[in-house]
Amino acid sequence: MISSNQQHTLGASFELQGIGLHTGVTSTLLVEPADANTGYVFVRTDLEGAPEIPALVANVHETRRGTTLQAGEAQVYTTEHVLAALYASGVDNARLCIDGPEVPILDGSAQPSRSMASKAVVSIEFPPPVRLATEGAPKQAWCPSMGLTVRQFHRPKSLYVSQNGG
Repeated sequence: MISSNQQHTLGASFELQGIGLHTGVTSTLLVEPADANTGYVFVRTDLEGAPEIPALVANVHETRRGTTLQAGEAQVYTTEHVLAALYASGVDNARLCIDGPEVPILDGSAQPSRSMASKAVVSIEFPPPVRLATEGAPKQAWCPSMGLTVRQFHRPKSLYVSQNGG
């Protein structure tokens, strides 16, 4: 995994082809670069409208013998190996276009995906930090995080928000 204050995507696409362990269906997985803050998104290119399935905990449909993600009626099976490989390679953002219901199992490990992803990783810009300061107090930098969600913000009169470090 890359330790950095930047997000990373792929500098080039890579493709994996094989059969699904549980379905036995042959599929091709094209892993493509994605913009900052995209995360991992599966795209079922074999289904009408090419539905997208973001790899989010909220989209986990099944975890027996593999991780199945679902958004609407679209599902993709056995996602854990390729997602682990991308994460271990330091990739934060990728589009995973698949023409079948299940990620190819390949040799049964994450290594083939990791090998391809590791060769293609590049840095992309991370959103600028938001700087918060109170009058007379030292400035603090708060960097955006994929895991941070601000649901409510109460702004006292002595607080200002700046995008330019001011």
